[in-house]
Amino acid sequence: MTWEMIRITGLVALAFLTMSVALGIAGPAVRNATSRLVSVSMHLTAAVAGISLVLAHIVFAILDSWVTVPLAAAVVPGASQWEPLWVGVGTVAFDLLLVLAVTSAMRQQAPGLWRKAHIVAYPMWALVWIHTLAVGTDAGTPLMIGMAAASAGLVTAAVVLRRMNRRPVPARPTAHPTVPWRPSDDSRHPARRAAPRNPRGRRARRARTSSPARPRHTTADRCHPRLVRAGAAAPADVGSVAPGEC
Repeated sequence: MTWEMIRITGLVALAFLTMSVALGIAGPAVRNATSRLVSVSMHLTAAVAGISLVLAHIVFAILDSWVTVPLAAAVVPGASQWEPLWVGVGTVAFDLLLVLAVTSAMRQQAPGLWRKAHIVAYPMWALVWIHTLAVGTDAGTPLMIGMAAASAGLVTAAVVLRRMNRRPVPARPTAHPTVPWRPSDDSRHPARRAAPRNPRGRRARRARTSSPARPRHTTADRCHPRLVRAGAAAPADVGSVAPGEC
């Protein structure tokens, strides 16, 4: 009875894992929001169902009395005395499946880790596919070959659909051609660049250089009748009038 359960759980697990991988590949190609939500829900449901059936498959294989599969063979490749190579292939697939399960549970806390670890879903599915074909008394039967061909065809179709409906990547805006930057005189001399500028002093210097020089007053100018009057105050630039000078 356990041998039949081993085969049933293994085949159904392959079917659910194939559906989960195919939906995960083709899901981003779905543009409609409602259809995208349905695709994600089916992807998660198929993944949980596949993991549950893989666990049941391992339990039945350990409890079976016809073959000798120890408990360590579930996580340690090559620990099984019966078909160590092909059982080891299934063990590696189960270890990758555990990585997917743990990182998916931590998706909210570590989304980057989940995205990177999700890549191992592809080798995991390939190892499960090989393990299903290579182990068992019914390996090579038309049923097994048909199941394997259908699984491979579904995943291949999902890859083709994903590539055909790839979203175009928006082109980055190109910068306008500009004149190459060259350092100015101020940038070449830090002391000159750091010196403060005084626009008021510059205007004062410009005013002094542009205005004509005022002529100095002579003795004749000081002898003006308005300055000769007694008590008259002479301008500062004219000077005082000496007695008897005029």
